[in-house]
This record gives sequence, C-alpha cells and structure tokens, in this order.
Amino acid sequence: MNRRTYLGIASTAVVGSVAGCTSGSDGSQYPPYPDSESTELSGEGPGTSDSFDISLAGPTIIDLEHEGSEDFVVALDDPAVTTSETTGNETQNDTRTQNETQTRTDPAVATVANAIGPYDGRRLVSVAPRSYVLRVIQADNAWTATVYDLPEYDDGTGISLPIERDDILYDVIGPVNFAEQEETDFSFEVTGTGNHQVFLVDRNGTVVQNTANIVGDGEETATLPVAGVGYVEIRTTGEWTLEIS
Repeated sequence: MNRRTYLGIASTAVVGSVAGCTSGSDGSQYPPYPDSESTELSGEGPGTSDSFDISLAGPTIIDLEHEGSEDFVVALDDPAVTTSETTGNETQNDTRTQNETQTRTDPAVATVANAIGPYDGRRLVSVAPRSYVLRVIQADNAWTATVYDLPEYDDGTGISLPIERDDILYDVIGPVNFAEQEETDFSFEVTGTGNHQVFLVDRNGTVVQNTANIVGDGEETATLPVAGVGYVEIRTTGEWTLEIS
C-alpha cells in the first residue's frame, strides 16, 4: 500500500490553513521569501566571500550569477571545520602499532555551482545553524550571490498546483503548497548532455524523493502521494520543462 509522503509540519502549523497561499502557472513568485533573511555577496574571479550566518529552521537557497565564459565552480564552506584522520598499521611479527595522525582542513559543505560559461542558477542546501562562506574555486569574471535563510513554513504556505516551468540550469521551485492532495504528477523533459535530476524536498530542506534521473536528452514522469509544504529542486546544466499537477 502506498503511503502519502508528508513533507513535515511546523510546530505552529494549522492543517488546512490558506495563509500565505499564492497561485501561478510557472511557480516564479519566489523570491522574495516571506520571513526569511538574505545576504548579498559579490566578487570577481576566484576567492572567498565574507562570512554570513544561517540561523532559521528551513532550507538555505543560494542564487548565483556569473558573467564569465569559462569554468564557474563554487562551494559552500564551513570555515570552522577541521577533520582528523587516524590510520593504524600492524604486522603479525610486530606487536607495535604505528598510528599516523594527520589533521587537515576540509570545510566544504556542498558544491553550489559547477558550470561552464555564463551562469544564472539556484541551489538548495540543508545546513546546520552557524557561519558559512562561499568559496569561488573557478571564475573568470564578475559573480554575484544572494543567500536566503528560510524559516520552516506552515501548512497552507506556498505556490498552489498546477505548476509549469520552462528554464535552463539549476533551479528551485517553492515553497510549494501540496495541501492534502493524495497524488501528485511530476513530468520532466530535458535536453543537454550529462546527468539531470529532480528532487522533492521537505520544508526543512531534506531530500525525500528523486522524481527524475535522466542522462542526456529525455523525459521522465512520476506519480507520488504528497502532502504538506515542500520544494522541488532541479539539478541540470540543460534546458528543461517541469510540470507538477
């Protein structure tokens, strides 16, 4: 028996509430995101941004633009992280154990952009509350970023179905108000090389379902029982159409 995928509930949620509900065929009402915090960042070429704080209970959404023509690679970093690695080596004829401990800095939390040429995309990540930076690993021109720190939205908040969106590159649609709908249809069509994926994400930013996974040009559909408030994240460097109903 199929069970409905419920995308979490905020502590103050009222099931059936329509507060904050919007409608629109392409799901482009957001941003701005209600009751969120945002940070504007910019630079030119490789480098590390100023630090910014994440403090709310929902996901973090990062909008990035790059005006260059070559590789554009950006990571979200936690500069406070250090990782200790210990390896033990033993031989049968030698009871002594040699422990080699190596400490390295590995602050990468997530890759938020990896493309070639001009870029205008959006990435969703789920991270713990603390300070972060954007580390621009590769860029050959000016770039800008807006980091949105989102709350955990109550039931009834978000874009109402149906949604139809045509776009290119990475994107995030939501928050989406799936309400009490028993079944939701996802249809994704894409052109371009490489791997193309679509994810259903709950109101906290946790991925709950992969609704499409395509290599090269293709089309894929899925029907899932879904309720509550969530997001849909598209991860592709191709041109795509997504329909949700």
